Amino acid sequence: MLANTRWVPGHIVNDVLFGRREHLFLAQGAHRVMDRVLGDIPVPEQAFASFENNIRARHRLCDELKKTYFHIVFPDKQTVLVDEWPLAPPQSLSRRFESRIGSLDDRIIYLHNSFENKNDLYKRTDTHMTDKGTILAAGRLLDALRLEGAGPIVEGLLNHLGLSRKHVGDLGSKLEPVMATEELFFNGALRAKYFSNSIAGGNNGLVDIHIAAEPVGRERVLLFGDSFGRDLCRFLGALFSEVVFLRTQFFHEELVRLIDPDIVITQNIERYMHHIVHDEQRESFFMFPYLNNIAYNPGAEFAKAFSAMLSFPRSPYRKFLQQLKSGA
Repeated sequence: MLANTRWVPGHIVNDVLFGRREHLFLAQGAHRVMDRVLGDIPVPEQAFASFENNIRARHRLCDELKKTYFHIVFPDKQTVLVDEWPLAPPQSLSRRFESRIGSLDDRIIYLHNSFENKNDLYKRTDTHMTDKGTILAAGRLLDALRLEGAGPIVEGLLNHLGLSRKHVGDLGSKLEPVMATEELFFNGALRAKYFSNSIAGGNNGLVDIHIAAEPVGRERVLLFGDSFGRDLCRFLGALFSEVVFLRTQFFHEELVRLIDPDIVITQNIERYMHHIVHDEQRESFFMFPYLNNIAYNPGAEFAKAFSAMLSFPRSPYRKFLQQLKSGA
């Protein structure tokens, strides 16, 4: 149990819900999680329709462009840690969407099917997964992509979960005093060059670029998603030749055409499924920082890397990779 004498299951402090034993949960947040999980707010019909229409359109375009496409739904903490949830049995959004829509020709990967009641897949004072949970999610994707040797690759990553350190998390930081727990982190070598525009928080417009030194797969990957997808790319970035992560809920067709990857992944965390809208409503990805009034001045190294990814397969892209390999 966490060291806190005020631990009361079901108690809510500053939007943090105390679980039965040792896990904290997000009570409401901007998405009113608890109201939705307990069934007090119904899922809008538009969300089901937009989700299905988006996935079908994305898959259709990727087929036309000869690209592999998958969508991944990460389960919220209470969907997996049912025994820790202190209130009435939680209703799972991802299960409702799976029941209603299905996997759409196996293009949708619902991770709740692999993660049921596994206690070590989420950090105790955080809404996010442990590195173990993220690696197992990567394994599900690698299996879907039929990457040769996926099983041993995942086992190799899991064998490097050896760093134990205190972690506060996005829930523990809401308490006074803050609450931290020991969590297990990956401490192996992820051999990839990393570039980011470093937009703070979970804001749309964030870009991460990973270029692997010794990739297992030669494919280039583009992932549109949220913070769970960003964590996933930490590990994918060492396995594929290039991985570009773009923080957005939308599929940006124009960026698929510009970056021209072999594999396109879209992703969302379960609690966002109440607010799914059609991809046609997307704004320009490049304008997100300005539309959100974020001071934006990315460094020159990132600018070169992102410009190169957007220039594939022309000479600026080739020149950038050559300079990376030569260490220039």
